[in-house]
Amino acid sequence: MAKQFRAIVNDTANGFPHFRGEIKEVIKPKRILEYFTTSSLENTGPNKIIYIGDESRESYAYVAPITDSVNETEARRIVREWSNKIISFMGDSFEMKKYEPEYSQLKSYGWKNDLETLVISIDIDPVEHTDLKRVSLMICYFSFKPQKDR
Repeated sequence: MAKQFRAIVNDTANGFPHFRGEIKEVIKPKRILEYFTTSSLENTGPNKIIYIGDESRESYAYVAPITDSVNETEARRIVREWSNKIISFMGDSFEMKKYEPEYSQLKSYGWKNDLETLVISIDIDPVEHTDLKRVSLMICYFSFKPQKDR
């Protein structure tokens, strides 16, 4: 799984072309697209790639569901387990800053690079109408398009 994870991270700036399959859903034409992946990260549910873009920026997110319908304690245990895996996968060259933002009902634990163009996070979010949580891995790349002269 380590080799596959590193390959996904290395493919971020290109929009995951080696992992992006057919378009699954057009949520908003040319703005929000969801793709199937050509393979799923080991020990995760069906993966997907989401593209979001407009005139000034675009982002790609590789999303891998880790588990669904666990309690808060189990979700936090899974976050710790996957955090340790990610650190071991990336090795000594992994020099991203750790962050733990908390906004709305989503809790994210992860890393971002100095330019904040690459974010790797493990997210806990609530399952609707229950006290249970789901845990997902997200690898996101953000880029800003140069502004054209007016």
